Amino acid sequence: ANCVRLTRTVGGVVQPVLEDVALEQILQAPTSYGMPILFPYAGRVAGGQFSWRGTTYRAEPSRHGLVRQRSWEVVHRTDSLLACQTTVRSTLDGGFPHHFCAIVNYRLNDAGLNVVVMVINQGAAFPYLFGVHPYFHAPAASVVVVPARQRWVLDNGRIPTDQLTNVSGDDDLRYGRLLFGKTFDEVLTDLVADTAVKPMVTCAITTGAVATHVRFSGRDYPNVCVYAPPGRSAVCVEPYTGAPDAFH
Repeated sequence: ANCVRLTRTVGGVVQPVLEDVALEQILQAPTSYGMPILFPYAGRVAGGQFSWRGTTYRAEPSRHGLVRQRSWEVVHRTDSLLACQTTVRSTLDGGFPHHFCAIVNYRLNDAGLNVVVMVINQGAAFPYLFGVHPYFHAPAASVVVVPARQRWVLDNGRIPTDQLTNVSGDDDLRYGRLLFGKTFDEVLTDLVADTAVKPMVTCAITTGAVATHVRFSGRDYPNVCVYAPPGRSAVCVEPYTGAPDAFH
């Protein structure tokens, strides 16, 4: 259920929105391209395990959740909508034991691509963190804008500590930062909404006169991970419902 290709037409020319990668290359590492769905946790889990209501569980894999590496079934398709579903019934001893069904809807309209995800809990209550990990097309001359006033201080394993600090220097993306020579890997928060009435947050990746806008609810997604993979024409702007390693 990973959207691996998205394009737009500008002045009669087809341009990539997501990083333009050959399908053969994607098949070699399918969770490292496109727009992977991250659930029931996003980012890294410290030590690869967490405790919940007195019981310790393994987080396998130790980052970005379970569903991005699972098979999904197409349950509905039209010219403008694709819906996929997967059911997790984990029985691993000591692993994530909770049962749920996840559904992702991709809908194309005049404004772009709208992504809606629904998770149905099919058992006992469990902790979760949701995120999405889009690899946007971004040559070195691209400018990245994220309206965040603070960032989480990360430890040597790139896991947030309990400390926040004001953005500054290259970490201040409020007014745009040139991607050239940068390898971002930060978690930003204290996001500024477009308006107080409808608290949507807009991030942007601009290349020349063309911009890709990423819009989401600042109430539901108060954190954004910004990651620029070295050696690739891509930048990830990842809305999260909480900071990575929120289980701790």
